Amino acid sequence: MMLQRMSMIVTLVLASSAAAQTALADSPVGDAVEQIRSGLESTINTGSARLNGNVIFAQGAATALLNQLDLIAAARQGQLVRDLSLAERNLFAEADSLMRSGQAWTATTADQMNTLVRNASNLITLLPGGKSTPILQGISPTFVARTSTDAESFDVTFKGINIGLSTPLMALDSRSCRPKTVTNNEVTFDCPLEGTVDKPTVLEGEVSFFKTVSLWDKLKDFVFRSPPKLQNYVTRITVLPAALGTVDAVMVVPESRTERQVIADSRSDQNGHCAGERRTDFLFVAPTGWKLDPSMTPEVSPDTREASTYIGLTGRTDTQFTLSGTVKNSGQCVKVKIPFAGPQTIAYDARGRVSVGVRYTVIKDVVEDKEVSLPGQPLQWGKDVTIKFPADSKQMRVTVTQLNGISKTTDRSETIGWVEVLMDNASHTAILRPLTPDKALRQ
Repeated sequence: MMLQRMSMIVTLVLASSAAAQTALADSPVGDAVEQIRSGLESTINTGSARLNGNVIFAQGAATALLNQLDLIAAARQGQLVRDLSLAERNLFAEADSLMRSGQAWTATTADQMNTLVRNASNLITLLPGGKSTPILQGISPTFVARTSTDAESFDVTFKGINIGLSTPLMALDSRSCRPKTVTNNEVTFDCPLEGTVDKPTVLEGEVSFFKTVSLWDKLKDFVFRSPPKLQNYVTRITVLPAALGTVDAVMVVPESRTERQVIADSRSDQNGHCAGERRTDFLFVAPTGWKLDPSMTPEVSPDTREASTYIGLTGRTDTQFTLSGTVKNSGQCVKVKIPFAGPQTIAYDARGRVSVGVRYTVIKDVVEDKEVSLPGQPLQWGKDVTIKFPADSKQMRVTVTQLNGISKTTDRSETIGWVEVLMDNASHTAILRPLTPDKALRQ
């Protein structure tokens, strides 16, 4: 049964792939390029927003490939994909396949894209006017991370064929970039970054290279004052916010609290008949580990009988107290001598008694572990964050929440996500050291 299901799935996948290839072959070349463009741009925008490193690293090659497909579409205007040469059909089929893979791009996708770019470059040189066309083959970097909210700049380099015959032009996000170095096959611009971004943002721009023209064309352009012939290409660069995420710290510290307990107790002492007056002391002792609440006095309800009296609180320490009274009978005992029997008591006194009911409060200090959160802090590319925990911290824990929503927690020295954590229990310190954006996005 399992083999049958797998066979059915494979059959459906192959059928779907065949249908897609047929639809591509029957499409006009221009429509096919627009379909591939729509898919690739959607993948780039979504992948950049999710900080998908595989997409971000491949977007430069993907953008170069789209520019090259535009050149082929312009030369093959009005034709169907099926009418193209075998090499051109294969190029479109592979580009379409990568487009359909969407967010499933892998670490090798950039290499696949670069291979297609090289293949497309070779095909462009075979087109009418292809040898005079500057061919863009690579863009780096594909992303840049802000380091602050202040205005700053970064270098972007283009590689290709015949792209530096004259000083090229570039604008990124409607801001002009300054050429820094220009060679025939490599051009570097200095581009400004202004304003802040709070999420990954894809900036679009345009770079323009001068086409190769013959001496006759130069003469005609001079005479007729024709504008220079430029080849314009779209470029995309992802800008990362300066803050890569946040860190929250939690510590486990001993916390002392006072526990209270009210104890109710009672005692009583009674004289025997004919007994004399005497003192009685009732000792009340707090349970082991507890002590008397120093801010409170025992609540006593005394009760005396006959001639007895209650004296009151006569002694107190941290753990015990004494209540005292005098036990005294009322009346008297009467004894007479009876012949042959000796002295006999014929009347008894009333027995004295002292009783106390008492309520008192005892306390003890209980030490428990408690988790305490420290204020969260932002994490920025290229900047360490040091968290100093109190000296009595028994455990230290940090949680890093990244721009892409992923949160990871550790209580030891290790790399979690985009941050290396150095936990020093001896000094009660945690140092968080962000990885470089390049390393972070390659995870």
